[in-house]
Amino acid sequence: MEKLNELLKKVSEIIQKEKTQKEEKQKRGEYFNIFSVLRLETKEVRLHSAFLAELLNPEGSHGLGKQFLELFLNMVLRKDKDNSLDFAVEKAKVYVEYYIGPISEDKKSGGRIDLLIEDGKGNAIIIENKINAGDQEYQLLRYNNFAENKYKNKVLLYLTKEGYEASEYSTDKENLEYICISYRNDILPWLECCEKVAVRHPLIRETIHQYIINLKEILNIMEKNKQDELISSIVKDEKQILSTIFLKDNLGEILHQMCEEKLKSICKDIALKYDMEIQYYGEKWCIQYCGVSFNKKEWKNITISFEFYSNNLKNFGYGIKFQNLQIDKGIREEIKMKLANIEGGQASNWYPWYKIDEQYQDWSDIKAIEALYNDEMKKHLKSKLDYLIGLIDKNLGDMS
Repeated sequence: MEKLNELLKKVSEIIQKEKTQKEEKQKRGEYFNIFSVLRLETKEVRLHSAFLAELLNPEGSHGLGKQFLELFLNMVLRKDKDNSLDFAVEKAKVYVEYYIGPISEDKKSGGRIDLLIEDGKGNAIIIENKINAGDQEYQLLRYNNFAENKYKNKVLLYLTKEGYEASEYSTDKENLEYICISYRNDILPWLECCEKVAVRHPLIRETIHQYIINLKEILNIMEKNKQDELISSIVKDEKQILSTIFLKDNLGEILHQMCEEKLKSICKDIALKYDMEIQYYGEKWCIQYCGVSFNKKEWKNITISFEFYSNNLKNFGYGIKFQNLQIDKGIREEIKMKLANIEGGQASNWYPWYKIDEQYQDWSDIKAIEALYNDEMKKHLKSKLDYLIGLIDKNLGDMS
């Protein structure tokens, strides 16, 4: 424990140094980027999918033809030597938000593919792009089913910040063939090579550079000199090695416990202020289908719940939930009818149901964790609770 505390103290000192260094660079305008100015930092469709598609498109406005796409194929797609997709880059067409039909009742067909690259010879690369948003029901399965029926050969890429696997909510527990890639280990190195390729095209080069700055901010990547200092200090001090390995091996559990304890504290404070009762459900909060319910004494049929519907601290939702599935069918239908015009999703036991805002979909992200430890998260959850209480008071009355 003494060695662990020593390591954490050293890490904290280096992080503080980096923070000071960043503040100095900020004053000199070294972190200026147009994506941040326009508040597009984490917008999957409007920024990330659109920007990647433009670079990957041989006919893109960058004017560098197939060079970026060839780099992507070699650095990202073919990093796995077992992947032998013979892709004809000269004929490639790139689509963003490619529509494959209305989502079917069983949720196993239809939707919009984030990024689709075709070569006109029966080969396709499908990229499901996740920055902060959670998985949609059977989403990856739908795209796989579409590709199986349309293309001779296809590769399905699941792109996340850190290379996470898709949830069962997205795959329906099917044994789908897909490759996990990450912004950190795949997209950033590719972009840095793209920047070098564009060295004689200053406008393209600078735009890529600003996008890289934006990504590093999202991924909370340290400045290179401070990263080197941190790694060097750990590697040189043999006492810290075991502590570092311990933190690495237990990071998931540490994050889960941090989030669980802090979220419970926040919910307890909110419930006390509103004179509501709270109840936690599931084996352990912060894992799939576990969460917290806010209840009023006069509510007999419904509750307000916040719930993780995937593992890995992802996909956080909230809404009005029936207290149990045994509620009289007539009462259930009447409640649904009274809320029929309310915007929001539906699920078997939820009416309505919403995803939490995009920046809080990934609770392992540093910004979401920071929000837990200041008033930001408390204000955010309180605003959602206020909205749902308002819906109940206005529309349900004695039915609640």
